[in-house]
Amino acid sequence: MRRHDKEITDKKEIEQILQESQIIHIGLSDRGIPYVVPMSFGLRSGRVYLHSAPGGRKQEIIDRHNIVSFNCVTGTRLLAGPKDRPCGWTMGYRSVSGTGRVRVVDTDEEKQEALTAIMEHYGYQGDMTFPDLTAVEVLCIHIDAVSGKKSNF
Repeated sequence: MRRHDKEITDKKEIEQILQESQIIHIGLSDRGIPYVVPMSFGLRSGRVYLHSAPGGRKQEIIDRHNIVSFNCVTGTRLLAGPKDRPCGWTMGYRSVSGTGRVRVVDTDEEKQEALTAIMEHYGYQGDMTFPDLTAVEVLCIHIDAVSGKKSNF
């Protein structure tokens, strides 16, 4: 990171940013062409779990190339500068970016755990029984590298 004064190295703070984030953006490479998808997610045991419908472009890309990048941002706020100086405006935020390997979750037990993690991430506290695990595809990102950044936070 070029600006070390903005770097977050504390693992607890990085985890907190992930917990506070509502959307994760997943970056894929489709034969050299970038493809970014915003997704709902959950966290469990150092892994990121995602859910989606089975099939589609995202799955086709993952089947060919399972390396992904991801990014979450939280705490965003516009910090307006002087009216006569547009370059004096900036943003306050905290973010986490990383890379990893993604795979399709193929056991009902892990699928149940992943869907529970996703629902808990968004604050659901009710019954976590999912009647039809075949209706949804669950993806798991094993994080290889992660970094955090904050600016004017």
